[in-house]
Amino acid sequence: MPAVPAGARNAAQDGRRHRGLAGGREVWFIRTDASNEQFAGREQLVYTPKLEPLAEDALSGELFLVEDGTAVLSAAPGDDGYTPAWRVRRVTWRGEPRELDSIAQVRAAERRGDLTVEDARAVMNAPIIKWPNGQLAVDPKLETYLDGGQLIEKPDTRNGEVKFKLHECFPNARYIVTDHSIKPAADMTKTVFAPGLHGRPREAGATGRTNVFMGGVEGPGPMKGQPSVFDSDPGDPVWSPYWDHFTYAWKQDGRVRVLRTESQVHRARDAGDLEEFPGTPDTKGEVFTVNCPVPVTAPATFTA
Repeated sequence: MPAVPAGARNAAQDGRRHRGLAGGREVWFIRTDASNEQFAGREQLVYTPKLEPLAEDALSGELFLVEDGTAVLSAAPGDDGYTPAWRVRRVTWRGEPRELDSIAQVRAAERRGDLTVEDARAVMNAPIIKWPNGQLAVDPKLETYLDGGQLIEKPDTRNGEVKFKLHECFPNARYIVTDHSIKPAADMTKTVFAPGLHGRPREAGATGRTNVFMGGVEGPGPMKGQPSVFDSDPGDPVWSPYWDHFTYAWKQDGRVRVLRTESQVHRARDAGDLEEFPGTPDTKGEVFTVNCPVPVTAPATFTA
């Protein structure tokens, strides 16, 4: 796995694992990004205004933060339309606190006057990493991008810790991988299938772009080429952890070299050195979205 170089900085993510309940089922999730600047600063998340369009009901789930520290979520992996994007609400008790294990219970208690619900006016990226019938897979070898899974060891629910493989990406990212919007990609990477990320978030303008390489320079990238190239870094106004996947294959007579920015990628494509595939060659023009939060920023150091 790539080492994090000196001079790297934390991208403001809180780095902890959180317990939640979804329809009576215990889940565990991480929190990485939020669309509201004050909320993001208070919760130590990456401020990501590009997620704001996902505040529409059809584009995100609901996550209620209860004052006792528990979260109540509207869905879990395997549910129809599951997405790691959540509209955040805060719950404060008026009556005797008790555990709430579903959105229906929260709303019923609100109607009785037992609690109040405040809209945090934030969309938060909070991927679920452990749920009743599964969890993100563990890679025991730590030799390649795809083998085994994206975790280094099983999630530690007692101490609230989870250890991810960390991947290098141009221009300045060390990222993790949690969700894919189509099932074949989720199955291949052993990540969570999040159908709610597919299509409509892109149409709403809430996604970025990742450029992935096939052939050419051999490296640690998802398809065994050089590291991928993101279109922006955390802190940029256009930043999003939700990346629309584009694949670039070096042509046989192309001038192969390491590309470090999206503009370089597009110039190489326009010059005839690269062939562009929305999604991958196998998806036949269908773009899919991958959730790649960035816990650490640092200049990419890969060389051919």
